[in-house]
Amino acid sequence: MAGRKLPRQFNESPFTNRMKKLRWPLVLVLFAVIAALGVVFYRRSDQADRSLAPPEAAKPSLPTAARNDLPGGMLLTKLDGSRVLARDLPGKTVLVLFLPDCDHCQRQAVQIREHLASFQAYALYFVSSAPLAQLGQFATTYRLAGHANVWFAYTDPANIISGFGYIPTPSLYVYAEGGRLVKAFQGETPIGAILQSL
Repeated sequence: MAGRKLPRQFNESPFTNRMKKLRWPLVLVLFAVIAALGVVFYRRSDQADRSLAPPEAAKPSLPTAARNDLPGGMLLTKLDGSRVLARDLPGKTVLVLFLPDCDHCQRQAVQIREHLASFQAYALYFVSSAPLAQLGQFATTYRLAGHANVWFAYTDPANIISGFGYIPTPSLYVYAEGGRLVKAFQGETPIGAILQSL
């Protein structure tokens, strides 16, 4: 049975063999035609939608929310144990991201303390991922504790990364009223450049 030929009426015709060879190219051509028609109809409908839309001047203006560039998910734990989200900090704010054992951060703290009067209109938040005890010691050592506009706060390192990315210490961010970022400084920065952004 294996070598037996079927009668000619059951064999495939030469036309059928050609069609089998052309099947995939025909499918691809058909697909390309359908895709091209879809693009043409989409563009026509998009143009029709634009012609029906009112001009920009006629559109009612929606109130826009005030831009707040302070990191939204950054929970700050102050030395007294109270907590606040960075995004909720009122007024003009300066965030100083630092590490207590960083010598650049220590020099930056000395410069800030020497010019503390220039920061009087700002709330200064020294923010670190170091334990609160180390932050308290740093505040005392660099004579920044006890000033009405200076706070030290702990935040999780993940909050710093999600809010600012991977940054050098110290990094300093100046925010205007409402949380709009005015200027960012990464790395130890001369105090004159910082004071110009206030």
